[in-house]
Amino acid sequence: MYEIEATLTSNKNISLNTFSLTFKSIKIAREAMPGNFVQIKLNDNTSFTLRRPFSIAHIKDDEVEIIYRIVGEGTKYLSKKTTGENLKIMGPLGKGFKINEAGFSLVIGGGIGMAPLKYLSLYLTRKNIDFLILYGVKTGKEIFCRSEFEKLGKEIRYYTEDCSFGEKGNVTKDMAKIIQSFKPKAIYACGPGMMLKEIISVSKQYKIFTQVSKEERMGCGIGACLCCVCNTNIGYKKVCQEGPVFSAELFY
Repeated sequence: MYEIEATLTSNKNISLNTFSLTFKSIKIAREAMPGNFVQIKLNDNTSFTLRRPFSIAHIKDDEVEIIYRIVGEGTKYLSKKTTGENLKIMGPLGKGFKINEAGFSLVIGGGIGMAPLKYLSLYLTRKNIDFLILYGVKTGKEIFCRSEFEKLGKEIRYYTEDCSFGEKGNVTKDMAKIIQSFKPKAIYACGPGMMLKEIISVSKQYKIFTQVSKEERMGCGIGACLCCVCNTNIGYKKVCQEGPVFSAELFY
């Protein structure tokens, strides 16, 4: 883990209230793995006391990308940052995805949960692991990085709650049928809690190796403040330090 001051190389709107921010850091780019995250200090005054966590969405050479959605004053402030400005960043943090290389996989994301799955999808492609992407959002206007996912050459099924693009309904609605048809050896998922709960339930039924990345509020990012703990069947776990990626077996 490094604490650095990095220069922004871009910060652009890519879909409804959603931005892609890139910064240069050889150290973070060299060590980051799919599922890791960074903590960003927004400014040097007391307006925003705590750092904000953001999943790593892509690595290219010495450039790191995060994708974030405006949900409050902190992310709104971040969206105003411009190329050339500096940010204080900690990372890479957390435990990432453990990869099962045995065969076909499912990659399932909901909303901004698709951000870490962008990096994961590229990683699986480089490992020559075939997979199907299930991409769920509330409305088609929230879909981001569509062309980048589709350039991977994998099948993608889109789900929107308002039926504005792809299939109508929740991203997990066809999951059982898809498992029966494709017989995946692994499932990787990130998104809202209820979505992950459904994925965990179905994966348990079919006894599939499953990794889920949990989205929680974080204060320190290093396991000291305990504000991001989640309950598992073997006790409480720190999402920032012992996650954010967990084996689904911990929640059976």
